[in-house]
Amino acid sequence: MNEEQKQNIENVILLLGEKAGYQSQDVKAIIDMYSQQYSNYNVAVSDLALDIYDLFRKDTELRDYGLDLLREISPTTWKNRDEQICSCEDRLTNNILNRSGMDLEENHKNVLELFSYICNKFRELDIDYYLVGGFPCYLKTDGILRRFHSDIDFMINEKDIDKLEQLIKYENWHFYDNRLNSKKVLDKKIDDIPIGEHEIIAKDENSTFHIGGVCFRRGPEGELINREYFTSDTGEPMVMEIENSLELTKLEYPDEYSEFNGVLFKSCSLESTYVRKKLSGRKKDIGDVKFLEQYIDKDKAQRYETLLLTDRKIRVLPASKELDIKRNK
Repeated sequence: MNEEQKQNIENVILLLGEKAGYQSQDVKAIIDMYSQQYSNYNVAVSDLALDIYDLFRKDTELRDYGLDLLREISPTTWKNRDEQICSCEDRLTNNILNRSGMDLEENHKNVLELFSYICNKFRELDIDYYLVGGFPCYLKTDGILRRFHSDIDFMINEKDIDKLEQLIKYENWHFYDNRLNSKKVLDKKIDDIPIGEHEIIAKDENSTFHIGGVCFRRGPEGELINREYFTSDTGEPMVMEIENSLELTKLEYPDEYSEFNGVLFKSCSLESTYVRKKLSGRKKDIGDVKFLEQYIDKDKAQRYETLLLTDRKIRVLPASKELDIKRNK
């Protein structure tokens, strides 16, 4: 993009951000993202239209305002707003191929079937779990899957891992318990937290799709204790325990079931996902934060943020003394 085209994109984001009440640092982060990631003006304009359409799906006034601004800076791309909306809707629903060759519609069909199977079985076997990540957020908001999903992330109570292993009966699926040989390491740049591949994995060896789990235990009053396994610099298996207060647990991991297409499931709260994405500071999370803002209880989100920063106890222990399991070879 030339300087004039970059300025056009910047002006649209500035005007829309001002009308939407975005903070200046968020607007600047979005501008920087478009400036750095796009070299083709037409592609940038088209993708910005899609982002506006998707982000302001429930606020048609802001959606239409942003789309109108884009037609002013690119008058030959669309004839009118209706054509813009149709184009965006087509891009969201068309069968876009991903690198594995599976189209988006087939991917969503498969992931929802797996979601239904897992959650129904978890209830049947009385497994203590929560779906986490972006996937349950779609189910708990407008129910529209927009991205290609290569996995389903969940948390599971360690006492139920044996039940999970027996549950994995899909053909060509394999179960891995890597708590004592975790590929996670401490990230010195991000508050010394463990990062890397899930320690509990069920995967289809013939595809990239998998189910990934992290562990927790319950305290005496039902409070949740996250257990993040990792390998130390000296190669020793370790576990980071993050003990949440009972109030914090209830705000992030509610006992109530949610429902999607007749399937009952448990998941982390929208408020906790919103706050964690907001605090991450990552540019890619800005759109998700603004989208979730339409659905959350802001008082709960504020209380959760306060407790997240003040009401947790963290300790690191040798994992080999905590578990009686064999290392996977």
